[in-house]
Amino acid sequence: MKSLFSNIHLLLLTVPVFWGTSYVAAKIGMQDLLPLNLVIVRFIIASLLFSLILLLKKKEVILIRKMFLSFSYLV
Repeated sequence: MKSLFSNIHLLLLTVPVFWGTSYVAAKIGMQDLLPLNLVIVRFIIASLLFSLILLLKKKEVILIRKMFLSFSYLV
């Protein structure tokens, strides 16, 4: 598998594409969905994508209770 930095130009091109299409997607989504529903769909898509990345990288996710409790005040 190639290093992440060998594909850096491809990654740098995808950032503005996703960033630019997010405004179009938000405008289209706001016509059909309520804002809360749009946020829920957005988080579901993001969590599925990040789960796929974790599965492909085969990295183990370690949840540390102390770390979880330190960020729980944000909720």
